[in-house]
Amino acid sequence: MDGIQVLHIVDHLVEGRTKIVEFYVSRIRPELRAAVEAWIALKPLENPNTPAHPLVMPEYTRRVLDPSRTEVHRLEEDAEHQLRMANVANQTSDRYVLFTVLLASVLFFTGIAGKFDLGKARAALLVFAAIVLASVGVLLFATPVARA
Repeated sequence: MDGIQVLHIVDHLVEGRTKIVEFYVSRIRPELRAAVEAWIALKPLENPNTPAHPLVMPEYTRRVLDPSRTEVHRLEEDAEHQLRMANVANQTSDRYVLFTVLLASVLFFTGIAGKFDLGKARAALLVFAAIVLASVGVLLFATPVARA
């Protein structure tokens, strides 16, 4: 929006319509007005050393662009923090999915152990299922719970 307003002001300034320039300048926001007034005071039509347009004037960059850059930097840091938090939450959810699969395997091994006659195979499957169940139980209590 600032660029469009500056274009209108510069066009009318070049055409010598000072009343229209004054009209526009009096109605633009204060941050831009300070830069436009400072730029016009440098007599851009006569002075070749004048900056190309008001949006590169220190009055504008200091009051508009610098705070915006600071806000962008703060938002980028916040986004990085949120991304780290999301990655931690993703790892936690992956652990819970793994625990679900391991607990399903406990059910599977316990179920097929019943199909075997009493003996080493049945005992081995039940012992294996018990070890997996105990391991998942310990890991489950060590895994953080998501906070809303």
